[in-house]
Amino acid sequence: MTTYTVPLAGTNRPTLPHQLYNPHLAPNETYTVKFQEIVRDGQSTVVARMKVPTPNGHAFILRRLDTGAVSLTTMFRAAFPSAPESQEKDEAGWVKANYDISGANRAGRARFAGTWIPSELAKSLAGSYGLERILEPLLAAEPAPNTEYRRSARTVQEQQSSPARQAQQQTPTPAPSQETAASVGPSAAKRRRAESPATTTTTTPAKTPAKRGGAANANTATPAGKPPSSAGRALRRSARQPSPAPAPIPHTVVASPRSPRSPRKKAGAEQAPTPAGSDATTAVADDEPVIEGAEADMERDIAEQKELVAAFKQQREAAREWNSQIEHEAERMENDKKREREEVDAPPSFEFVDTMDIVPVAERAVVTNRRVLGVPVTMTPQRRSVAWGALAAAAAGLAVAYYPW
Repeated sequence: MTTYTVPLAGTNRPTLPHQLYNPHLAPNETYTVKFQEIVRDGQSTVVARMKVPTPNGHAFILRRLDTGAVSLTTMFRAAFPSAPESQEKDEAGWVKANYDISGANRAGRARFAGTWIPSELAKSLAGSYGLERILEPLLAAEPAPNTEYRRSARTVQEQQSSPARQAQQQTPTPAPSQETAASVGPSAAKRRRAESPATTTTTTPAKTPAKRGGAANANTATPAGKPPSSAGRALRRSARQPSPAPAPIPHTVVASPRSPRSPRKKAGAEQAPTPAGSDATTAVADDEPVIEGAEADMERDIAEQKELVAAFKQQREAAREWNSQIEHEAERMENDKKREREEVDAPPSFEFVDTMDIVPVAERAVVTNRRVLGVPVTMTPQRRSVAWGALAAAAAGLAVAYYPW
């Protein structure tokens, strides 16, 4: 048997979130181990489950009994229930890189979700998770022989939808005789009432006419809750012999229950408890389903993609909100500056003041040219000589122009 003590590659192990350790785990307490049977394509796999409390409810630590492997994912979640998923992935990646876990989990339809490690490796890593004493009953639990364990809802649905089951349901049941139907009528009706209330059919015998005597009256007065005695059944048979048309009881007896929960109740009623030889084990499992199969990996990937898309949407909304806040702040600052500029650079308003009482009003003097008024022009000698020179030049010009040559 291989003992896992030293990693193969020797890489550094991620830091475990010991500050997020499950406070409800008690190392000295022995937790109950239960079993569940999972059937995939005709192959049965029994899984041992240990239920441990957590601050938000409970968690399960799983172990496959065909390979003896323990789910590392459930160990991490039970020890650190509030740790982020990134730390769980880092721990699983470190285990896959440093230890040989091939063969712990099956392939195909028998493959379960999560990371599964051999039992010896689980025992070696349990100390770092604080599960060393808690994991011992799960590693030592063995199912009792010849015990029918609880099956998951998916297994029951596959068995009900199998071709053999459908052929058995389609096979017609031969109708019993009148006497047999009359004798088994009440018990069959009680079974139907116990299994499926939706298909309960009243099979009370027809009321006998009063002329048949006191015995017939005693038959009709029998309470429906108590089983009739042998004498009462004999009297009913004798009373029904002359009846021309008996009720079609075989059709009501053969009717299948409509409620899909009736097979589950029947299976739960027929479960046998685990023998007293194993004190820490029991054959009855809780109602919480176990996620198993390759479909669980696909569902987990889909859930991760949905979370990633939701994170991207959240980041986009945050960026939009941030941009809108920046634009709003810039617009507000621009409005404040415009308001300040309008207040500082406001044009002065003209105020009309009536000054008639302050300044006396008088007629305004008109000043015009002296030539218009007829006042002689006074010229200086220089201007006078210039004027005479100009006049002489003009006369000489005219003489030259008009002289007949």
